[in-house]
Amino acid sequence: MKDGFPSWSWAGWEEPVVEWGHQKNDWDEIKVDNDIRVLVETRIGQLIDLEESYQLPNKPQPVVSVSNIIQITAWASSLRVLQKKSWGGEDTCEVKIKLEDGGYVYWRFKPTTSVQILPGRTVIGIHVGYKSESDKYLEVTASALLVVGKADGIYNRLGFGWVDQGYYERFDKAAKDVNDTEDGYDLWRSPCSLEPLELVRSRMTIVLG
Repeated sequence: MKDGFPSWSWAGWEEPVVEWGHQKNDWDEIKVDNDIRVLVETRIGQLIDLEESYQLPNKPQPVVSVSNIIQITAWASSLRVLQKKSWGGEDTCEVKIKLEDGGYVYWRFKPTTSVQILPGRTVIGIHVGYKSESDKYLEVTASALLVVGKADGIYNRLGFGWVDQGYYERFDKAAKDVNDTEDGYDLWRSPCSLEPLELVRSRMTIVLG
C-alpha cells in the first residue's frame, strides 16, 4: 500500500487492481448490495453520508474536510485464514467460511496487499455484491467479498473476490466434499444442480482506513 492513500482506495495499491472477473455481457447477473451504508469521517471526527462528502469541495466556504477514514455498515462473514496457496500460477490466500446449513467452503482470493496474511488469523469479508439467476443465464448465487483485516483498531483492505464455484471447494456438515459423488469427482457441476451458497453472515459496522 502506498503512503498517503487509505487502504480502501484502489489508487493506493502497489499490487494490480483486481477486476470483478466478468465480461460486459455478464453484468445482468450481478446485483449490488443496496443494504450497505457508507459514512465518511471528517477531520474533526464528524460522520457524514458518502454522497454529502462529494459536495464539500463545491461549497464556497467548506467548514470541514474529509479524512481517510470511512465507516461501512453491511452484511459480513467471518473468514479463518488457512494457508497461502498457488492457484493457476498466482499466489492466493485460502480461507474457511461457514455455511448456514452446517457445512463450509474453502475459498481462495488474490490478496491486493504486500502485508502477510498469517494462517490462523480471522479476517472479515464484506458482502458488496451478488451474482444471481437471470432470464438470460442460469447461474448459482455467489457473493462478492471485500476482505479486510484489523490492525490498531482500524480495518485495512486485504483483497477482493467472488465466492463462486471457480474459487472454492464445498463440504457438507459431515465434512464430505459435495463434488465427490458415487460416479466420481465432478470438477465442475452444472449451476442448475447447485443449491444457493448461503454464507453465515451478520450485520457489522466496520471502520476502514
